[in-house]
Amino acid sequence: MGSKINENPVFKIAFGAVLVSHSAFTVAAPDIVVDGRIRPAAVVGITGSEAFIRGEDHGVKSGSNLFFSFQKFNLNAPTDKATFSCSNGFCGASAGSIQNVISRINSFGNQGLSTINGEIAFAGTNLSAANLWLFNPQGVVIGSGAVINVPGAFHVGNATQLDFPGAGNFDLATTDVSSLTVAPGGFGFVGVDPDGAGATGTINPSNGVSLNGGTITTFNGPIEVNATTVIANGSTLNASTGSISISGTNLVVQDGSTTTLNSTGNLQIQESSTNDLVMNAGSGSATLTSAAGVKTLTSNADITVSHGTFRGNLVSTSGNLTTMIAGVDGNVEATVGDLSLDGIVTGSAVAGNNLTLFGGSVEGGATAGQDLVNSGTITGNAEALSGSLTNISNATITGDATAGTTLDNSGTISGKATANHQTSSEVGGSLTSGTSLINRTTGVIGNGAESENNTDIDNQGQITGTATSSNDLSNSGSITGNAVAFRD
Repeated sequence: MGSKINENPVFKIAFGAVLVSHSAFTVAAPDIVVDGRIRPAAVVGITGSEAFIRGEDHGVKSGSNLFFSFQKFNLNAPTDKATFSCSNGFCGASAGSIQNVISRINSFGNQGLSTINGEIAFAGTNLSAANLWLFNPQGVVIGSGAVINVPGAFHVGNATQLDFPGAGNFDLATTDVSSLTVAPGGFGFVGVDPDGAGATGTINPSNGVSLNGGTITTFNGPIEVNATTVIANGSTLNASTGSISISGTNLVVQDGSTTTLNSTGNLQIQESSTNDLVMNAGSGSATLTSAAGVKTLTSNADITVSHGTFRGNLVSTSGNLTTMIAGVDGNVEATVGDLSLDGIVTGSAVAGNNLTLFGGSVEGGATAGQDLVNSGTITGNAEALSGSLTNISNATITGDATAGTTLDNSGTISGKATANHQTSSEVGGSLTSGTSLINRTTGVIGNGAESENNTDIDNQGQITGTATSSNDLSNSGSITGNAVAFRD
């Protein structure tokens, strides 16, 4: 799974130690070896603790992409540095000549995962707008001393290939990149035979991406974490002008940790399997924590949770909140935006604007600032403060249902149904006449129905309890109890 990312951001990233433990670094210089798979191997020059990776010596240019293929890529100490550059004659002299620097670590020869505990930098005008893509199927360890300082976006994963829409892919067996002239679309995680001859066998992604105590900061673009396993254990991710995307097969926020996500764009947390998406959240601006106390993920932008279960509260203070075939073990709130739910919410659901329950259940009541549409089960009360409330056929509200304007019921409301309701901030309901409460032929209301402020009731189904209309009452169904119609 890979998502299309803005190709022209500028940012600097400082990473902290990851979960994979490398407690001692004994190598005193960068350990970087070109594998010779896409061009004849040349030794990477090292001066002191700095490795110089040159496109004209070690890479292949294809369109605005610059490809490298390594057997090993390790910066073992905080003083280690890897500098990417490319001569004007090989890559062009203008800014933006190279848009993507793509680095594959083909570690099938038992080279293992890559450790980045030093600095990665770009040099030269032709790399001044470039993004860095770095993938090793056996994992990438980003240590406490790592500083990734590149002018564009940074993508890292334990992928086996990088996909190029309409052009093919750059996988572990690729030796010819001449057709890969378009921008990369995202990582792929399929099994690949790295030598192309079956001698080595199939390589599948292993390990994953773990963030433990460090900081990722983007000054002008997104942050994307994409791996088979993502483990967050106390990092801070800051996307000053972009989005944050965390995706994988298994996503876990470590117990006792606080991971903070600050983004001016969308925050997307997505799991691509049916495994639990376990994120125990704490308070703050887009903060995840599993420490004791209030567990809340708060974002000032959109939040999307896809598949699995989010353990904690979700709050979007300025955007929309969407769950897709996902559960939330806590409360959900879109303070000013829309709330769209498909799954089980064990707590309450609150939307500043519209609230839609496509399926599943909300077990702690639901409130919408405007319209509320229920296609599942709401345990407790449901209220549309200033808009309409629609309870479709086979949908259930176990408590009272209250609408600021029209209430249209085709399902079951166990409590009282009230339409065109006057709130404390209103002189009266928003409707001045007409039918505000419709109980259709399949509709069941269990504890009375009322239309307020000069509006009508049209009952075609079943009402148990008193039906009170502030204007006209039309009944073609059944009312077990009193029926009252009057004009104010």
